[in-house]
Amino acid sequence: IGEGECELCERFIRLTKHHLIPRSTWPRILPRLQNAAFALERGDEERCNRILGSQETHLIPALRSSENHRATIRSILQRTCEVCRPCHSMIHKTHNNLTLAMEYNTVDQLLEDEAIKKFCRWASKQKPGKHAHK
Repeated sequence: IGEGECELCERFIRLTKHHLIPRSTWPRILPRLQNAAFALERGDEERCNRILGSQETHLIPALRSSENHRATIRSILQRTCEVCRPCHSMIHKTHNNLTLAMEYNTVDQLLEDEAIKKFCRWASKQKPGKHAHK
């Protein structure tokens, strides 16, 4: 996926940044990530799994490999993807921010959602229109 290409529908179009963990959820998600990192630090991977839940276990390797958990957690929270405005709007119409943060915090997880996948297949066939890359 190149610059100017939506990571969901793959059209060459003007892009917006979508926070994979929406900023409005950071106060709620931050303590969970800190507690998970602390559990890993003590060698309690089972507790870490319970804290994160099944949808966020992909974060464990990043938390485990880091000496500086604070910086790692900040980088996890600040991850973005570049999507076009129509796809960005569809993401937020489909799920509330907390659901996005907990269950759909990677591009692959977003594309696993049937409604988003269906929209992206449709959008990929549309002309950019008013959202064309200038």
